[in-house]
Amino acid sequence: MDGRLLILVGLLNDIQVTIANLYAPNTNQYDFLRKALRRVNQLKKGQTLICGDFNCVLDPALDRTGNPGSHLRSTHLGENLLALIYSHGLHDTWRALYPASKDYTFYSKVHDQYSRIDMSLVDTKTLDTLDEVSIAPITWSDHTPLTSSFTTLHPVRGQWRLNKSLIDNAERAAEIRRSLVHYFVDNQYTDTTIVTMRLAHKAVTCGMLIQQSAKMRRQLSEKSVSLLKDLKQAEIQHKASATESRRQEV
Repeated sequence: MDGRLLILVGLLNDIQVTIANLYAPNTNQYDFLRKALRRVNQLKKGQTLICGDFNCVLDPALDRTGNPGSHLRSTHLGENLLALIYSHGLHDTWRALYPASKDYTFYSKVHDQYSRIDMSLVDTKTLDTLDEVSIAPITWSDHTPLTSSFTTLHPVRGQWRLNKSLIDNAERAAEIRRSLVHYFVDNQYTDTTIVTMRLAHKAVTCGMLIQQSAKMRRQLSEKSVSLLKDLKQAEIQHKASATESRRQEV
């Protein structure tokens, strides 16, 4: 069939899940989704998450900018798709949390129009654990990231690994070397054995690297948050009034 469908069945943090990613064609979206959902039903185990580019909207009045009255065909298609989705016991995560809100995941420069064509669908059991859904600003692509978080699917803490960029940076590497020199100088006249001192220095070094890594992440996060905040504000203004100057600002 036209379009693409990828299905993964496995364990996510010891929870049985089926994750499907799809890309619907520009035409015959209903037939594609009907076949895709049938295939997912044949293979699924555990909780089900289906996400991707559906290439259509479910409700033109809420999911697309412009005059919804001029999209009668889209309205009819959306109603049929909703009925199909509900018949499989699935729910649109964004609309479940924001039943009357307007936000969009795609911007068409050709039509100068925003639409919410990227969606994530979950079964009823998974919907009960839905914590948050967010639509990020559109950055490098004409699509925006759509994020869904669930209370029962949080990752477990793994083993700490060195962030190699910490020692690749000359300034940070010099700071680490100075701290290690101070450690051995400060402990050379104590009663601590050389073996214990060397073993302890590993923990000291690890703690120092974790501290440096946290500092670097915080700096990058602050910069990213600031840029995304400015981008989001410009995007909101463009969605409200799609002038050329505001599009250039975005």
